[in-house]
Amino acid sequence: MKNKIKTSCKKIRQIIENSTSPDDTLFGGKSGRAIYYAYLYQITKDEKYLEKAVEDIEYIFDQFGSYKPRISGASFSVGAAGFAYMVSHLNNNKLMEFDMDADFESIDNYLFDAAIKYLKEGETDYLHQAFGIAYYFSTRLPNPRIEYFLNEILSIFNDKLVKDDLGYRILTTFGPRKGKAFDFSLAHGLSGLVCILISIYENGYKNENIELMISESINYMLNFYSPPKKKEVLSYFPLSVDSKTLEKERSNMLAWCYGDLGVALALHRGCKIIKNKGWESKLKKIQKALAARTEIEGNLVVHDSHFCHGASGVAQFYLTLYELSEYEPYLKAYNKWIAHTQILLEKDLDNKFYLGKECGILEGLLGVGLTLETYLHKKPLNWSKTLLL
Repeated sequence: MKNKIKTSCKKIRQIIENSTSPDDTLFGGKSGRAIYYAYLYQITKDEKYLEKAVEDIEYIFDQFGSYKPRISGASFSVGAAGFAYMVSHLNNNKLMEFDMDADFESIDNYLFDAAIKYLKEGETDYLHQAFGIAYYFSTRLPNPRIEYFLNEILSIFNDKLVKDDLGYRILTTFGPRKGKAFDFSLAHGLSGLVCILISIYENGYKNENIELMISESINYMLNFYSPPKKKEVLSYFPLSVDSKTLEKERSNMLAWCYGDLGVALALHRGCKIIKNKGWESKLKKIQKALAARTEIEGNLVVHDSHFCHGASGVAQFYLTLYELSEYEPYLKAYNKWIAHTQILLEKDLDNKFYLGKECGILEGLLGVGLTLETYLHKKPLNWSKTLLL
């Protein structure tokens, strides 16, 4: 299997090197590819990958001043927050060196204004709205100006939360559940927002309000914790809860974007900073059940290798959970899902599944390639923090 994965990584490198990036965004274009190349340089020490990363970043900077920029708006996925995050991430991980305060002052001001505008409309989504900007700002701490930005952002967010005896939550503002439900997902819902709040907290922004928001948001999700009573039911949590009827949307979906993995991640990280025996007791049951979910059938909604709701995202998720907990069954699940990823990738490459989306992190080859390179490298690589892992 290891030799097959090495071959796949070489193929992916060649495909990406020979592909044309459709834009400069983090999740579909040159910003994401710059992360890929920077980590390939860290892995291989081949200077050509560092040069490629620098070339992509310089191109993006040049395009900012053009009449037709290839980044649109402020969002994390396709906007300025994603580009700024990429540069800050590479700087923080000592893959490149930038003067963030000097080079990004105007971009930071623009992103802060955009975040406030989003929040006043109740638009909190991580990928497409305010909390992707907040996540970028979390990488800039400690910094008095950034702390001011976060203070304003979190103050408005706190006011927008629905609060009662069940806990804290907020209506989802993106996708088919928009305005109708309290979403639990990592991509668009409460577990993603909690992970971003924890990132802000762990990077030095600490006060009673943020602890309360983390705690009460986790409490809300745990109010819908329900150990499966039927053999065909695998999930402990709903995907979402209807805001009016509290009807639960059930699914066995196992993916980076939706399902129990996201709630488990928020709970693992929450338990690191807030000692709660009730949480820990439930987490032990959840992690035992999650680690047993190692088959494609019944778990993957779409049988392919991509990151968002395919096999590579599940694999990388289990590695993150193992690194957080040192729970050995997670590591076994990781190895099983890496094997699934390799098998599905061979099929996907034969079918030209990634044609035209080679530079995508979530739905393209970048996410798959980075997942498999991480497996071969056998040392921590922080690229997956881009995806909250």
